[in-house]
Amino acid sequence: NLEALAGDGEKAPILRPVELTSVELPAGVEQPAGKAPQRIATLTEALCALRRAADCCTLLSNQSGIIANTACLRATMLVDLFTRVVPLPLPIAKDDCACFWASQSITRSDQVEFL
Repeated sequence: NLEALAGDGEKAPILRPVELTSVELPAGVEQPAGKAPQRIATLTEALCALRRAADCCTLLSNQSGIIANTACLRATMLVDLFTRVVPLPLPIAKDDCACFWASQSITRSDQVEFL
């Protein structure tokens, strides 16, 4: 009797979709089709993008057995985030107004969130 030896089949793993493009968009802004992502303009948008990136990295890491090449996807997403979307800090100069990071005031809670 082979049916008794077969047993139950394995349950299929649950695959949660990872929306990598959501990291590029500031909160509440929809990207027009065919256009390059907008750069971040405020620290709040930068925090939102970093939170979304952390969420995507967590999802990809947790599903590494289901999705192929999650390490490459995470690395590519983070490189894109820090080179195209989030402005890079400018060199230290007397005129700090030109730098995105130095020109805006930041609260202690935002500093903790950035860490």
